[in-house]
Amino acid sequence: MAKKAVSMLLFLVIVTVFVAIVFSGAFARGILNPQVGFWGVP
Repeated sequence: MAKKAVSMLLFLVIVTVFVAIVFSGAFARGILNPQVGFWGVP
């Protein structure tokens, strides 16, 4: 039970970090290169 909870928490942490990196990367690209657009699509 405890092991499952720990693995679930680890999964949530990894997903949160991944989302934060993707969002910050897209946000930085949107600021540095406004004509590219927020998500990198024209």
